[in-house]
Amino acid sequence: MDFQKRFLENTMETLIIFVFLITVLSCGCIDSVKEDSVKELTDENVTLSPQDEELAERIGFDKEVLFIVREDSNVQLHQLTGFDENGTKTKVNGLSIRVPYEKSEQLVFNLRPKLRPKGYMVFLSEMNFGIGNEPDEIAILKGTDQYEILRIKQTNGINYGVENKDVIDKLKEWEELYPFEILGADFDWVEAEFKTVPEDMDSFAEEVYEFCPDVVDQGTGTVEDLAEEMRKTKRLFLWWD
Repeated sequence: MDFQKRFLENTMETLIIFVFLITVLSCGCIDSVKEDSVKELTDENVTLSPQDEELAERIGFDKEVLFIVREDSNVQLHQLTGFDENGTKTKVNGLSIRVPYEKSEQLVFNLRPKLRPKGYMVFLSEMNFGIGNEPDEIAILKGTDQYEILRIKQTNGINYGVENKDVIDKLKEWEELYPFEILGADFDWVEAEFKTVPEDMDSFAEEVYEFCPDVVDQGTGTVEDLAEEMRKTKRLFLWWD
């Protein structure tokens, strides 16, 4: 009887240990399944739709580029709209997304190091400054010539007799002296970030005012304030009303 009792006790202890091990292993498997499910769901969220793939084919973009843009922005992808020489809107071989004003500039800086090595440029193509909750637009072009941004957008100051070619020529002239990178542009404005800030910013501000009076007359108010603003922001902004 004592033997049977001890045998029964040992059997129960073994059974308890076995059940405990099974429970632990099962929990681990469940967690693993959950992790796999989350991973699959995440991957599914950034999978290109048939419409995205058709868009990539239509504009001549690598699908990987659209994948990166969708992954970082999680918004709908569109074909970019530019302008022709007559100022008429026209579809161009580019990509665009619309994002809130408070996120737009940072997203440009996030996407640039990912897409530049692949031969693509990222820039702001519409800024609404959060007015009326209107989103900003970010654009992606295939290529490395930043002045193609201005050609696609036909950036000009036609009210002052400044044509698209004039804007490009002037910016190239300034870039030779003070290297910069174009941050954004549209039909009537362009913004660039200096890599090398002009040493004599007061004289440079005079040049900017002569070429683009509206940045002072409808902007900073004085050439001195324009110079101070460029020193502070390390940016050049041209805008023709």
